[in-house]
Amino acid sequence: KYVVIDEYQDLNACDLSVIKSLAALGSEIYCAGDDDQSIYGFRFANPEGIRRFTADYNPSTPLELDICQRCCKEILDYGLYVAKQDPRRIDKPIRPKDEVERGVVQVLRFLNQNEEAEGIAELCFWLINFQGISPDEILILLRTDRNNQFSNPLRDALTEKGIPVGTVSNPLEPLNHEQGRELLCLLRLACNREDHLAWRTILDLGNRGIGMQTFSELYEIARRNGIKFSGVLQDVKRHPNRFPRIENRVAQKVIEIENFLNEFGTPKTENLIEWIEAIANKVINDEEERREVLALFMRVRKLGEAESLEELLRALNVSLGDAEQEKEKGKVAIMTMHQAKGLSADAVIVAVAEDEYIPGRA
Repeated sequence: KYVVIDEYQDLNACDLSVIKSLAALGSEIYCAGDDDQSIYGFRFANPEGIRRFTADYNPSTPLELDICQRCCKEILDYGLYVAKQDPRRIDKPIRPKDEVERGVVQVLRFLNQNEEAEGIAELCFWLINFQGISPDEILILLRTDRNNQFSNPLRDALTEKGIPVGTVSNPLEPLNHEQGRELLCLLRLACNREDHLAWRTILDLGNRGIGMQTFSELYEIARRNGIKFSGVLQDVKRHPNRFPRIENRVAQKVIEIENFLNEFGTPKTENLIEWIEAIANKVINDEEERREVLALFMRVRKLGEAESLEELLRALNVSLGDAEQEKEKGKVAIMTMHQAKGLSADAVIVAVAEDEYIPGRA
């Protein structure tokens, strides 16, 4: 009856469509959001959803929050200056909780990445030793940090100054690489052969030669016949001649994946990790990457007390939900902006704030 959605500005077009469908079925929608805080562009977050909420859901009642609980006036002013560069934003009254504190914003320039790392280390040294700020109250934020290309120089410079430093990384990162994702899809299909998303993903991975045109045709067959994606795949497998426009490689790949899973059978509780390891040995070529993936599954099993493969997969996101924001006590934290969302600190340093990195190449 009642549906509550937080961070509404981070929903993508598909999410918004689901919410609209729930409302059409009689659900009452309550949402909280702020178009200024829409930062998940990499997963197609659409701030237009919150901007047109009152038009999409009419009648509705907007309840505005105008006190910022987190930022001092100077920091809030800078943030609003940036936000106002978007002419489509919702203009909103906003003021800091404590008008007395102004906060401090400084813009520092450096010639190159190494000089920036040394400058940030100097700044952290001063904050800790002369301003009395605890290391774990200092956040260094990056927009992106692929292969630790930005965090490594920062960590080296801080360590050289004797400053303890920790890097907060996404605990699910090992599964973001192609072979890690393939392993995850295989595990999901071992649990449920009708896992449509797992089928769609695995057929798209590993240079299997199945293009968007073929996927579109598969979806169209599903819509036309009122069946689901996995059902279409089974039809194509059993009767490839019935679908002349669908290339035979779809049937071949479905058979190949099913045979692969049949070879390993069903895992038992006592040999679950060994069973996953056997599949990982076949799927993940890089030894270091394979070790990281297996360590992740062992950690999830321990945290979630998962007994079966189904429980392990269910615990994968739930158990590690807060781990992405874990700051190490007594250490300066380096993390991405997405990981830091919702956190507070006495001092925040935004590094690599240069063209094409912030806001991005788009």
